[in-house]
Parts: sequence; structure tokens; C-alpha cells
Amino acid sequence: MNRGLGRWWWKGNSAKTAGAASGLAFGLTIAVFGFWKALVIAAFTMVGLLLGVIIDGNDEIKGAIGRLLGLGEDTGEEDE
Repeated sequence: MNRGLGRWWWKGNSAKTAGAASGLAFGLTIAVFGFWKALVIAAFTMVGLLLGVIIDGNDEIKGAIGRLLGLGEDTGEEDE
């Protein structure tokens, strides 16, 4: 596909494309796992998204999680 055409399509239709992709993914999930299991997967996905939005919006929580996982900012001290 032409790069310019792809950018034009995404710029004008990003919500439609994302919605279609989400619908396709949910439909395939229902086909593979069944309705109730797919609903549980969707619920956990939404909870994960909500937590991600909360963490991204709060630098204090982001820093605490980074320190907990050992991904915190470097203190500038080098081990020799």
C-alpha cells in the first residue's frame, strides 16, 4: 500500500479503523472462547486499560511502580 494513502486513511478514519479492528478481535475471541469467557477477557482488558490511564496520568504512581520493578530513574551513582 502506498505510504501516503495509508497516512491519509488513518488520519481521516482512525476511529473507524480502530473500531473495526476491535470488533473483529472481539468477534474472533467469542468464536474461539465463547461469549462469557470473551466477556471476562474484555472486562479484564478494560480494567487494564483503566489502570494504564491512571498510571500514565500520575507521575507519583508511575515512579513508585518503576522503583518497585527496579526501573526507577538512575541516581547518577556508578558502581565501581
